[in-house]
Amino acid sequence: MTELELPPGFRQLKRLGHSPLSEVFLVRDPGGAQRALKLLRPSVASDPRVLERWRRESQPLKEIDHPNLVRSFGELEVGARPGPPWSVCPAWSAQARCWRR
Repeated sequence: MTELELPPGFRQLKRLGHSPLSEVFLVRDPGGAQRALKLLRPSVASDPRVLERWRRESQPLKEIDHPNLVRSFGELEVGARPGPPWSVCPAWSAQARCWRR
């Protein structure tokens, strides 16, 4: 597993997944809560067009607070890679919500 240089108080737990543009890690924040940290891949993090699109698309998520959506907790910079930490929804919880409907 790639070891991230996280801000003080954050601790990397495991890698959750990846896409061509990003990687998602499970981290623990300074308050002890688990967060999903989605970071741009180093190969695209220096492209100004990708950075602008990334920031533009993540901005609305910072403003939404709804019980049926994961919540964004601002933005972190890990190396030169921006990424929002999100609330974590356990798979069993999401599946249970779907079956109740």
